[in-house]
Amino acid sequence: MAMATVVRVYQSAPRQAGARLVVSAGGELEGSVSGGCIEGDIAFEAAGVLTSGQPRLIETGISDAQAWDAGLTCGGAIEVWVERLDRHVAAWFCNVSERPRECTSITVLDAAPGLPIGTRAVVWRDVVEVAPGGPSLLPVTVSDAARALIELGHRATAVIQEVVLADGASVRIFLEPWPGAPELVVFGAVHVTQVLVEMAHAVGFDTVVVDPRTTFATDDRIGHARRVVRRWPQDAIADGDVTLDGSSYVVVLTHDPKLDEPALAASLRSPAPYVGCLGSRKTQALRRERLRRDGFSDADLTRIRGPIGLDIGSRTPEEMALGIMAEVVAVARGGPLGAPRT
Repeated sequence: MAMATVVRVYQSAPRQAGARLVVSAGGELEGSVSGGCIEGDIAFEAAGVLTSGQPRLIETGISDAQAWDAGLTCGGAIEVWVERLDRHVAAWFCNVSERPRECTSITVLDAAPGLPIGTRAVVWRDVVEVAPGGPSLLPVTVSDAARALIELGHRATAVIQEVVLADGASVRIFLEPWPGAPELVVFGAVHVTQVLVEMAHAVGFDTVVVDPRTTFATDDRIGHARRVVRRWPQDAIADGDVTLDGSSYVVVLTHDPKLDEPALAASLRSPAPYVGCLGSRKTQALRRERLRRDGFSDADLTRIRGPIGLDIGSRTPEEMALGIMAEVVAVARGGPLGAPRT
């Protein structure tokens, strides 16, 4: 099969870098690189790559008028890398795709001595694996560029980068982040939680719900969470049932200080990038004062997002969940809506 990957986007093309279209030898298509308007052209190019075995970097685009005729909202230009995946390379690609994430995929777009065009590799923090047919070792500058992307976590975006090799030659490489799935940690098995967990799954988050109240934390109500921990927050965290790290997004919804404040205290001691808590501004102020007396600084307390979620005028549990999940995604992606409310 041939695989076409968007590696660069100009203006406002419909798909972003990393979007893929796979074309089989029999002409079957799976995926998309443009939303439909240039798939035919790319499939034609892919047929040529299947025959020759030589990868190609194709720049293509559509005008605003063509986009409108194709049912799209705007035009744009994209660069698409088209490569043939032989059976053993395809098997390798599938295998590494299923391994633990927090890694970066590399595709070499230029040829250099000892580094053939089309070389594929995946770089983890401490492991480098090159696809069959590639060099035995990857240049250090290439693997270092990949590791730098890992450190950005979910804020990293796919990008073409030029790197200089030891002999002074420069090559372009396409770096695609494969971050691990972020985890939404919800303290409180309330009505909002039921909807929130479903939304989190839909946008790629793992979920864990923590609540010692077995009346609330039932499988019927919260069973679609990946994990339900029926313990007090401080006990679940102290014993390692729940781990809060740099990929944890914490939502505290119990509205009960006995549960909220131990959860918040543990979250503020962790590197969790998002800590949100349900409650009015008055409730938030009283809560912060109690946490301040427990030794947390003003800098610590500014990490708490409360009132929680984007202000979309929520009235129903479903709308509240939407506002919360939107804010979590904005923080994870580094978007402007991720700034705390003032």
